[in-house]
Amino acid sequence: MGKKEDLAMSLSRASSKPLKKNREILEGALVFAISQPSKGMKDVEDLERMGVDVVVRGISVGWRASPQTMRKRSKAVKRIFEEAKRRGILWSAMITGSAIYPDILPEGDISLYASRDAHGRVIPTRGWYQGCLSNPKFREFVKRVARAAIEAGISAIHYDEAYSRWFWRKPLPCFCDHCIRLFREWLKREVSPEKLRKLGIESLDNFDYRQYLADRGLADKPWRSPLHDEYWRFLLYSTIEFEREIVRDARRFCQEKLGEDFVANSNQYDMAHLSAVLVAESLIYDFKNIGTGTGRLPPHETLIPQHLMASACVPEKKAVTFLDLQRPSLPPEAEGQLFRWFAAEAYASGAFFALHHRFSLWEGPVGQLARIGRFVKGNPHLFRGTLPLANVGVVFSFASQIWDMYPLHWEHALSLPCHSRVYYEACKALLLSAFQFEALFLGEGRLFPGDLAMAQAGRLREIPVEVYKAIILPETYALSDENLELLRRYALSGGTLVLLGECGSLDERRRGRRVDPFFDLARKGRAIRLEKQGFRKALPSVLGQKVGVKPIALPLDPPLPVDPRVGPVFLLTRRDPTGRRLLLHVINQAFRKGQGFRPLPKLKVALRVAGKFSGARAFSPDWEEGSRPREVEARPLGKGWWVLTLPPFEVWEVVEVMKG
Repeated sequence: MGKKEDLAMSLSRASSKPLKKNREILEGALVFAISQPSKGMKDVEDLERMGVDVVVRGISVGWRASPQTMRKRSKAVKRIFEEAKRRGILWSAMITGSAIYPDILPEGDISLYASRDAHGRVIPTRGWYQGCLSNPKFREFVKRVARAAIEAGISAIHYDEAYSRWFWRKPLPCFCDHCIRLFREWLKREVSPEKLRKLGIESLDNFDYRQYLADRGLADKPWRSPLHDEYWRFLLYSTIEFEREIVRDARRFCQEKLGEDFVANSNQYDMAHLSAVLVAESLIYDFKNIGTGTGRLPPHETLIPQHLMASACVPEKKAVTFLDLQRPSLPPEAEGQLFRWFAAEAYASGAFFALHHRFSLWEGPVGQLARIGRFVKGNPHLFRGTLPLANVGVVFSFASQIWDMYPLHWEHALSLPCHSRVYYEACKALLLSAFQFEALFLGEGRLFPGDLAMAQAGRLREIPVEVYKAIILPETYALSDENLELLRRYALSGGTLVLLGECGSLDERRRGRRVDPFFDLARKGRAIRLEKQGFRKALPSVLGQKVGVKPIALPLDPPLPVDPRVGPVFLLTRRDPTGRRLLLHVINQAFRKGQGFRPLPKLKVALRVAGKFSGARAFSPDWEEGSRPREVEARPLGKGWWVLTLPPFEVWEVVEVMKG
């Protein structure tokens, strides 16, 4: 029997199965993928072979699509969507929440929808235009495109670049008439008349911010305006609110038309470095979905800091990363290795990697991707519900990230603080020195009206001293009074704060503090300051020698190299909720450009185990599919330390240690 007949019989058998519910699929999901565009039923076979539960985008594509076009494209793939659901795969459509073209608009007039600069001119980008979410006409257009997909039977949508203004490294703040009108109302609510008068504004009745900028010669450099802090907050807040409005509309419509819970995600592009609105989107969408196009490849770069931060923000929602970059030049085997490395970094951080079935002219090798998906699906106990095992915390501050883009991305100045970048470098320094750490997400005070966006997104009420020997503040210059008090309570209870660069000098609204909030703690030895320049080398010795942080896992043979930039491994420890199993993720960093990973022979690792050690075994997607776990040779060193000799592997190995 030929392949076509096999596929037809398989589809016939599956078509009698009931469709699984969206929420059921998402809640149980362990394996994600990206597949755009759909090319037919063969894709369903591929995704099932890969063990996929959720496809983050691509069943139908709403790029350069009117509502009529989106309806037609979605109807064409409805049978594929339903067949995937019968097999337990939820495959999202994709629409854009920002890019528009004249030919998809009902009037054919871009000026009625597009973002405008401070002169009032339409802002061009790379061949398309950016719609403005403050514009009710544009919001209605996005809603109609989403409804068209839902009408055709698609109940899951990825909103690409929904945040509109922040797609570019240099943001494109909009100054259209709608933004100007809404900003006027914002100032009435948020700024006192006394402060406005000091800024030369006697009345807001007919206030026009564009004219205000023009009168002061600031239309070409609006970020120098004394009102730009407020305009920045207004743009972030309104973006979040309008995204929420658009998604709520789709949820309601999906229930009415399909009787199904709508599942939404967005391209939260590079959350650890771009606008904080991307982080706030985590409250709106059903899972966190991060497209990374930064090309952070081994051996010199890592995505682990972003995975940890995304997992810590709204922790009850899954954090997924997909690749938004072009295919590197690699031989087939090395390409499969690279995908295993991406997956290893995500799963070792408690996050997920979207297997790259098809996207952006890059079709992943299905056989290699299936090794990863089936490995994860076949060993759910290694991944489901696991928690970090760490004794160092690294703060990620929502407020500091908001101000990172103000004004750094407009007028580059190395002297300005940048929390996001220092956070990344601090995490990288810890990885290279084998300290076990986790991200601690700080939602911040009164950033927005009603503290709507991220008040307690990380659910962090206290920082237990018995868990964290040290807390690192990577240039967290903007902190609310509440979070300063949280950190001070931790330090005064016996913990140690390590301050990298400028910390706590501003509140969450970027208002300066007269007194250094950590001065007294530094005098008491409860806070240690490190200069921003050179902290990467100093941080490991400060933690080990001054603070007394004890390692949990260390590579022994080969040991950490003299030049840590070349690997050889990252070690990340996790535990199951009961504490009876410890999980050690070992990730090879010895990647050679154009060649792939250099396999590791019998690597020796020292592991500190609290409690009785009763055995260890190793799992790896590098081995032949279906391979049984392999026993790990273990030798006691005393004081809870054990030397583990790991079976050979290429990229990723997970060691399960049983206790008790």
